[in-house]
Amino acid sequence: MTIEYHRKSLARITPEEEQAIRQELKREKALVEDERLPITSYNYTAMRDRLTTNGIKVSVLTIIKRAKEEDCYKQRRKQKVHDRQVVTSAIGEMI
Repeated sequence: MTIEYHRKSLARITPEEEQAIRQELKREKALVEDERLPITSYNYTAMRDRLTTNGIKVSVLTIIKRAKEEDCYKQRRKQKVHDRQVVTSAIGEMI
């Protein structure tokens, strides 16, 4: 008994696609670093969508991996712990 696997090799990114990813990262970095704009973080999903419109299919994790290599990555901010408690005896008592 034999089992045939019809697996394909993993898709590889061509050098042209790699260059397009790096250009998008530089474009996004310029937006984040511009003091006049209220943008404080990178939007990797939007980058993936822009690349998809140009015919380049790549995952968000691949873009994040390249962003870390190109120093275009910011750690997520930790959320503040909710430490306040409102104690009321009736609805609208706070007003």
